[in-house]
Amino acid sequence: MILALPETAGSALYGMLDVLAATGTIWRELVGEEPGLPLIRPRIVSPEERPFRCGNGIPVSPDVTIAQARAPDVVMCRSYGWPRLMTSEIAIRA
Repeated sequence: MILALPETAGSALYGMLDVLAATGTIWRELVGEEPGLPLIRPRIVSPEERPFRCGNGIPVSPDVTIAQARAPDVVMCRSYGWPRLMTSEIAIRA
């Protein structure tokens, strides 16, 4: 799951979605083999279900809300802004 907020950069959100969705498929195709099955099914998670626009006005349609999402297997985050995020209302409710 990839957390999307209005402050999210669209290129970071959809770039990560693209990279994760290609896991298990693209390398095999690049070396001339039959693509394998995707190993990851990335989903966009957000505090609310309704579509919104993130950085630079890029449209985002969340797949699930934080409340609906199951516990993730892996959490990745950037270090910049981490203290602010962890004290935000979103992190506290999650």
